[in-house]
Amino acid sequence: MLLLVVLQSVIFCNAQNVVNISGKILNPEQLEGIYLRTQVLKRVKVLDDHTYSIELDVPVLPVKIAFSGIDRKTGKITDVTPDLWIESNHVQIDLDVSGKNNYIITPKTAYQELSEEIEYAGRKERKILIAA
Repeated sequence: MLLLVVLQSVIFCNAQNVVNISGKILNPEQLEGIYLRTQVLKRVKVLDDHTYSIELDVPVLPVKIAFSGIDRKTGKITDVTPDLWIESNHVQIDLDVSGKNNYIITPKTAYQELSEEIEYAGRKERKILIAA
């Protein structure tokens, strides 16, 4: 009996959530490459019609992601989006890489706007927002 309980808990702990992220990326030619950032960078293949689809295996939801790219002029990795929170297994994210924060995420979490406020706030403002 104890062995069965231990085996079930190991299976439960190793369970993954498969998240499908798809959408359109406009102006992808402005970047050398487009990457999805979780804890690592994963290259996003943008098709000729500007669509993409990528699957992630994540241990728990919600999960924080962001899109980044390699700037053609500087060669530096730059963020194209702020941190985006995903709590659904199917998410559509459309973005235009010609400007920062030109994105639409569906479904949008209730705390996405607060997350962005905290991300872009100065040190003192960030402390106030987190404490509230």
